Amino acid sequence: MKWLKFLYIAVSAVVLASCTNVNEDKQIDNIILPTDYSYDQIQNFKLTLETMFEVDNDAYYTYFYSSTCSHCQELKNFIIEKALERKDIYFIKSSSKDKFTTDENLVINAGNPDDIYILGYPTMLKIENKIVTKNLPGNDKIIEELK
Repeated sequence: MKWLKFLYIAVSAVVLASCTNVNEDKQIDNIILPTDYSYDQIQNFKLTLETMFEVDNDAYYTYFYSSTCSHCQELKNFIIEKALERKDIYFIKSSSKDKFTTDENLVINAGNPDDIYILGYPTMLKIENKIVTKNLPGNDKIIEELK
């Protein structure tokens, strides 16, 4: 009986000693764990519809999103990571001022917030020299543009 008790204690000690804590930031077996970003991390890149043409860059992107949009949630980590890397992506959170259309080309050449119409969320617009030059609605077009 003592032998069984000793064996139980020895096996327990080995099992407990082999347990380790895994840090989320570490690479494990060549697998990189994704980072979960927050919109709080891009405070310096937030705009409103009214200020979207007031950026002091010749070329940049504005990303229209809604915190309740499932497609935006799928894209969130990707778009925030790209914004932090590139520093040319600005975020416009959904508001009651947003206007919608079914014409993807309606916004091309717009240079005034009153002329901005989007197809839905998410949408990214490329602005060059204070004029919209590209309309990228949906995750696939946004990802393709930023690859």
